[in-house]
Amino acid sequence: MTIKDKIKKIIEVVSADQQKLLDNLTEQEKEEIGSVKRWSFKNVLIHSTFWWNIFLENLQDSADGKEIKKTPEDINQINDQLLEKHCHDSWESVLKENTQVRENILKWLESFSEDELMDTELYEWTHGRALYHQFLGDCWHDEWHFSRYLAEHDRLDEGVALQENLVAQLKILPEWEYIAVYNLACFYSVSGMKPEAITTLKKALKMRPDMKEWSKEDPDFENIRNEPEYKKIYED
Repeated sequence: MTIKDKIKKIIEVVSADQQKLLDNLTEQEKEEIGSVKRWSFKNVLIHSTFWWNIFLENLQDSADGKEIKKTPEDINQINDQLLEKHCHDSWESVLKENTQVRENILKWLESFSEDELMDTELYEWTHGRALYHQFLGDCWHDEWHFSRYLAEHDRLDEGVALQENLVAQLKILPEWEYIAVYNLACFYSVSGMKPEAITTLKKALKMRPDMKEWSKEDPDFENIRNEPEYKKIYED
């Protein structure tokens, strides 16, 4: 299976998860306004569309020989302002734009050769990472928010299932296994699943010991920072 085929497979998994959520939303859930602390599903779609569009704009600007716009450092502020600005947009317009951006993603993916997807120097703005990592990172980003939406709407088991399935699916890309496992640990932590978070973080750091220092500062682990078993990870 080529890298392109593998990316398509992951996109299909995440798209299917999104469609399943959409199919089961009530009219009230579709129109929920949400807040910066508890997103509605409309908020999730707005957020997803925005960041996919940033990626697509970078691709188009690169193709046109234009300078790539720098992303502001305060991502959280951007996200908060985005949701406040668009929270009253109609469900129909939000869904339409999200559908369009997903179609555009696949068109761009098809336009790249296998070598281009794996080239670490194709674009300066990918900072030395192969282009296909960007596609996968944004897929994971979507799945994270789907899972958090479920967790925050009293459907934690479903959110956990999405995250665990994505980790399983990403095994077709061994170089992404560590990232998937580490992010699963983050999800467990922010969802209050402390034992699972600690066990999974241990597994991730065995795979990539060089990430220990960063993990000490990662805000996603605030929920487990004072746990004795967490502290033992850093005693070795």
